[in-house]
Amino acid sequence: MNEPAIVSTAAAVISAVAVAVLVAAVIRRRRFTLADAGVLLVLVAIPVASVQPSDVAWDGVLNATGYALVFASYPGGRVVPRWLWIPVVSVVAGAAGLAVVGTAALDESWYLILVPFAMTVLIIGTVVRYLRRLSTSEREGVRWAVLGAIVTFGGMSVVVAATALSSTTIANSGPWVDALVTTLVIASPVALAVGIAAPRLAPVDVVLFEVVRVIVVAVPTVILVGLVVGWLPQHPWPAAIAAGVVAVPLWFVGGRIAAWFVYHGRMSPAVAVRALDSVLGAADDPTDAPQVIAEVVARALGSARTIVSGPGLRSGTSGEAVSSDARAPDEVVAVPYAGVEIARITVSARTGETGLTRTDRRVLDQLAQRAAASLHAARTVNDLVDARAALVCAHEEERKRLRRDLHDELAPTLVGLRLTASGVVRLLEASNGALAGTARTMVADVEAAIDQTRALAHGLRPPVLDADGLVAAIRARARSTDGLRVSVAAPTAQLDLPAAVEVAALRIVQEAVTNARKHSGARNCEVLVTIDDHTLLVHVDDDGHGITHTARPGLGLASMRDRVNDLGGRFDLETSPLGGLRVAAALPVGAT
Repeated sequence: MNEPAIVSTAAAVISAVAVAVLVAAVIRRRRFTLADAGVLLVLVAIPVASVQPSDVAWDGVLNATGYALVFASYPGGRVVPRWLWIPVVSVVAGAAGLAVVGTAALDESWYLILVPFAMTVLIIGTVVRYLRRLSTSEREGVRWAVLGAIVTFGGMSVVVAATALSSTTIANSGPWVDALVTTLVIASPVALAVGIAAPRLAPVDVVLFEVVRVIVVAVPTVILVGLVVGWLPQHPWPAAIAAGVVAVPLWFVGGRIAAWFVYHGRMSPAVAVRALDSVLGAADDPTDAPQVIAEVVARALGSARTIVSGPGLRSGTSGEAVSSDARAPDEVVAVPYAGVEIARITVSARTGETGLTRTDRRVLDQLAQRAAASLHAARTVNDLVDARAALVCAHEEERKRLRRDLHDELAPTLVGLRLTASGVVRLLEASNGALAGTARTMVADVEAAIDQTRALAHGLRPPVLDADGLVAAIRARARSTDGLRVSVAAPTAQLDLPAAVEVAALRIVQEAVTNARKHSGARNCEVLVTIDDHTLLVHVDDDGHGITHTARPGLGLASMRDRVNDLGGRFDLETSPLGGLRVAAALPVGAT
């Protein structure tokens, strides 16, 4: 058997295997579609091309009809939109004319106009259907078809360039080139069969990425090598050096082109993991890990909305809420650490998609695995912060109880003891002066104990908090006496807050107003107190000169920050709408 016969037989065998796989898929799903018919016709055209009569191009008839059906209905088998039937019928009519008239039809003007125009309309319709009508799984099948087309046409471009530069033709290039060309030609039909019968055979996006990159590198490299060989035919080393010099930068350029073509601004798994590592490594606060991870996942997948949540974590959210009429439900991925689920990543599909692709799930799975340690660290830090906040709150509640006991129990007892001692003094003044002096000393000691008790009670907790509440205490402490105009906006109803939160809020307002009065040169100061979603928000704004980036924070700012951190809250210094400094504190009300 000569080489052409071997190549034709191999092509026929590959075609037969693809037909068998496609037929098995049809039997398995118990449904035969127009897309199946189109792919079968294209596959059958491969062996027909080697045995057809010379006067009728039956492979052309089969290919034209098959590709028309493929462009109109691939991969689901439905012709959508319906007007695509018009170019389908036009191409089938042209194929029938080719079958009847023979190869002479290829020279007829009606054929040269009708079939190419109809095929162009079908290709445009395929693109429109891909963007607007197909589900995510169907798009995955179409990408197999795109992969086959790129292998066929990209590979043929390399072969054509190589043979042209070597001053020969494909037909005269030998059996190995014939075998390569045959392989490239059958790649497209085989890829069509895979897209219908086994779209999950391999991660098509990964394969497509590598193929595009290889072609981007191969075409210019082959052209350059051919030019160098033509210029210096007796010296192969310059061509090899030129190929090495060009191929390395083209490999990186090809990666960028392939990433744009395949992922459309999204990230490959490797790039997504590197991006997550970089952002997490630069994060100042480990408890921000859920938000950082949510933003990286949303950017990597191009998702409409991403949420990272779990017990003991501050939820991280990226993107806007998705409307209820979205095409696909959210997908949830668990984040395990040491065999225990510590968080979940909830991802909404991209706009226009019906779900995540296999590549999306690979990216999401790898990001979840990479994020586990950071989320565990964030939860550990949050647990420590909560424990410290609980300890501070318990300590402040105990101080509140001690103050109440001193004020309500010990102080009245001492006052009664003073009255009794005063009565003893009056009784003894007339009869026993020495004992009367001792009784006076007792009265003085009791009065000193009363003063010490009151001082202790006041030191444990500002009395105004228990007497009038937080808002009244803030108004009293923020009252201006030196020209700084201070206004307080706060809820009129009594706030039921933990003792530690009340003390921290009052001290923060006191310190912020004091700083505005002493250091900022402000003339106006506004205090805003609100409660929202179990958090007490305190803002103190002034119209002074603010704080510069080079200024060293004083003890007052450090004290305010420490009070907020002790309760597990958030403390920020921002530019005030008044033009000066804003001191912003968020104190969790639920800390007990």
